[in-house]
Amino acid sequence: MFSNYFLLLVVAAVFGLTSCGDDPILNNEIPPSALITADAEVGPGGNITLNISGSKGDADMDLLTITENGANVGLDRITSTDIGANPALLAGDNTGAFGFIVDVEAPTAPATYTYTATVRDANGNTDEASVEVTVTSSPPTISYIGSDPREVSLGANVFNITATPGSSNLSTIAVLENGDLVDADRLSFNGVDFDTNPYTLLGDDQTGFDMSDVIIDFNEGGSSTIRFEVEDIAGETAGFDIDVAAGTPITNQYEAVLLSNRSGPATALGGLDLDGGQNVAGNSPSAEIVDLGIVSNSDPTWIQKIRGANGTTLRAADTSQPELFNFGNITSREAIVAAFESGLSADPSDEVVEGDVFIAKRDNNYYIMSTTEVVVTDDNNEDFYRFDIKTSIQ
Repeated sequence: MFSNYFLLLVVAAVFGLTSCGDDPILNNEIPPSALITADAEVGPGGNITLNISGSKGDADMDLLTITENGANVGLDRITSTDIGANPALLAGDNTGAFGFIVDVEAPTAPATYTYTATVRDANGNTDEASVEVTVTSSPPTISYIGSDPREVSLGANVFNITATPGSSNLSTIAVLENGDLVDADRLSFNGVDFDTNPYTLLGDDQTGFDMSDVIIDFNEGGSSTIRFEVEDIAGETAGFDIDVAAGTPITNQYEAVLLSNRSGPATALGGLDLDGGQNVAGNSPSAEIVDLGIVSNSDPTWIQKIRGANGTTLRAADTSQPELFNFGNITSREAIVAAFESGLSADPSDEVVEGDVFIAKRDNNYYIMSTTEVVVTDDNNEDFYRFDIKTSIQ
């Protein structure tokens, strides 16, 4: 009896010792640990390199999650190959310890972003570490090689433009005139017509371009301010202005024929009214140009020369002047005036032949004539010159 009672006391004592004081340490209380580092700054859309490491506590790790400002980073922005998912399952040696390099495409909006790496183990315990990365922004630059202010001609004019990106790649180039976007059909970039304005830059042009040709067609005379502007993918812009003066449009362009008056009568149609291209009498007050007729009544040889009439000054083009290398390039009053001022006296002219170019001035009106045909006939009054004529009449 005594021995049984003593045994109960011993059991009770042992039970009391084990039920009082600290609990024994179990193997599910120590969590894993995480660490993350990165560069403090990056440009918009640039590359953020996250260095992430983790080590186990009491249990193997099984999951890694990477967030940006609390939201999981999408796989379309993770460019490294160390992980293939987010969250990423950890397996093999990585359950005990790992070190990953994770490249993430940076946001385009300048701001400070928090990147957090969270590791979880098989017991459900977690640890997280965070790092802040600031997306900085510097604007692109754009420049122009040429005069400012600049005189431009009617038609196509080339502007040499250079642009370099700042923190982000370039996205568009725009051309404005007096603050308004220029119609796309007046513009081209390196030989490619603008489909829209602003024009979307492609390929290598997104990383900058040097002395590229931007062509603008000017359809009307007058002065204006042209602005060239580039924008990058972060929305940063850069631009500059050029003051331009476009030529005054020509008044008229037509083809005209001047008949000779070699038969001599004053009423013969040996005059040409350059305002509209009508044949008039040699003594008509509306004639700016007259044919000199024949040598004499006894010598009916056609002199084949012209002169100015009624106060008109006639000059022959100095073909060494650049503006006259191509008659088709004469598109403005200013170009005709420049050709006249650089012209050579031709009152009267030398014998007129095909290809001759003449410029005439009467009062404040200017005319330029390109000889396209000279026809000589025998024993009749049908000799003639054919001219292409452009006028600037005020």
